[in-house]
Amino acid sequence: MITKKLSKKSQALFWAKVRKTEYCWEWVAAKNEKGYGVFGIGKETDKAHRIAWRLLVGSIPKYLFCCHRCDNPACVNPGHLFLGTNKDNVDDMIRKGRNSPPPYMAGHNRLTLPKACLNQLGKKPDYILGEQFGVSKYTIARNRHVKGIPSYASMTGNDGRFKSRKQ
Repeated sequence: MITKKLSKKSQALFWAKVRKTEYCWEWVAAKNEKGYGVFGIGKETDKAHRIAWRLLVGSIPKYLFCCHRCDNPACVNPGHLFLGTNKDNVDDMIRKGRNSPPPYMAGHNRLTLPKACLNQLGKKPDYILGEQFGVSKYTIARNRHVKGIPSYASMTGNDGRFKSRKQ
């Protein structure tokens, strides 16, 4: 994190890496793996939207995040940013539907949770289970090793039937 105040020269260098459009102000230089702009001075780096906030709005308390209203991680337009807690950021993500489902529920995966649990029981080869559930052997293999899928035993009663969600 860049802790010192940016010099006029560093500020000019920063703003030279921004392309202002009608809506977002796009960071056009280095980005991290999640698409957030990154700017460095010497050995210190910080996310570009956080620097833009500090330059145009003010400081960011340590316990707050600088969040995007526009959901564009490359945007540095302070009008599209807001300060919030981690909870605010997560609530915003959920409200906008950007939270990704667990791997066994992803859209490309046609296995349902009970099927994925049954899948964990089988000693049958993946291609046979794939035929049984109408998915590829790769989907079966991927689901065999996904963390976070409840075990078959935890979802069934002593009689082997799936428990009601209300229990």
